[in-house]
This record gives sequence, structure tokens and C-alpha cells, in this order.
Amino acid sequence: MKKAAKLTCKNLVLKQKTENTWDILLKKEEGIIGSIVCDEKPNEKYEVFVSISIEERYRKKQYGTEALREMISWVFANTEAYYMMAEIQAGNLPAHGLLTNLGFVSCGETGHDTVRYELERPVVKYMVLYYLFGMSCGSCLGIANDNIALGMLLGLVFGALIGIALDKNDKKKRDEIKALRKEKEVEKNEVEKKEEE
Repeated sequence: MKKAAKLTCKNLVLKQKTENTWDILLKKEEGIIGSIVCDEKPNEKYEVFVSISIEERYRKKQYGTEALREMISWVFANTEAYYMMAEIQAGNLPAHGLLTNLGFVSCGETGHDTVRYELERPVVKYMVLYYLFGMSCGSCLGIANDNIALGMLLGLVFGALIGIALDKNDKKKRDEIKALRKEKEVEKNEVEKKEEE
């Protein structure tokens, strides 16, 4: 995983303090206004867990949203995680709002007066990207060979084929991870049942 010492967003700087802990600092002021704890490596279900804490006097100013949004972008760009997980107290309405506004979906209560949320890695449509890339390369090839139409056609075809293959590969990986997560959940439930008996 790529190491980051500092992430910068509009009003904040996230500075890595330890392997899993990031301090949240305001650009305009000195001092720490909160922290984010986020797993450095995904678990066996391709999940990382995150929690955020903002000092009370800095709450309701969108700093938590800004910091967590930056952390989400960094995690999905720099780790193999496919899911970001968060657990919050059932009665913590501001935290529920923060997570849902950032696209997290509730997975239900965990049984300890907490609610678990998850956010899936955004899907990238490679076909469109490579289609355009192929068209650009094909245009250059066509100009060099005095046949732009043929160059563009070849570029579009190759770009589309590469993009389709990458999209299929990504979908296959996501399906495998979803199956693995279901399997682990079933195993966990079976262990809990046996412990209750």
C-alpha cells in the first residue's frame, strides 16, 4: 500500500500520525480538531474499518464530512479494499447523517447498541475510458498513415475490447468478494449458534 504522510482538502489537512491514525487539522489554525482511525490493510473480506472523531466546538461545520470524504478517496485509490465499514452508536444521529450523506448503507445493528454501515468501492467503467483512449491513439496512427478513418476504427475496436475485458474482470472480482463475504457471514452465524447452545 502506498504510504501517505499528509492529505490535503479544501479546509483541512489529514496528517498521518501512526499506521492507522490520522490527525485532522484546520489549514487556518494550529492544532488538532479531530482524528480518523482507519485500517491500513483490508481484512479477509476486503473491508477496512473507519472511525472519526471531531472536537465538539468544530462539529456541525462539515469538517467531518470533508475529512472522511478525503479518507474514502485515499483508501479506495491506495488499498485493495472493496468495502469501508463503520460502526456507530444507535442513537448518534449526526454520525448516521454523516455516513449516509457520504453514501454508506446501513447493514443493521450489531447487537451491542451499535449500527454497522458499509460503503462499496465505486465501480469504474473501463470500457468508456479505453474506448476514448483507443480512439485518440487510432487518430494519431491514422494521421501518421494518411488514413484517419481506419486508424480511428482500429483504435475504437481495440480500446473497446480492452475496456470490456477490464470491466468483466472487475465484475468477476466483485462477485467473488461478495460471495466470500456471504460465506464468512454464514460461518460467523454458525459459530454464534453453536456458542449459544
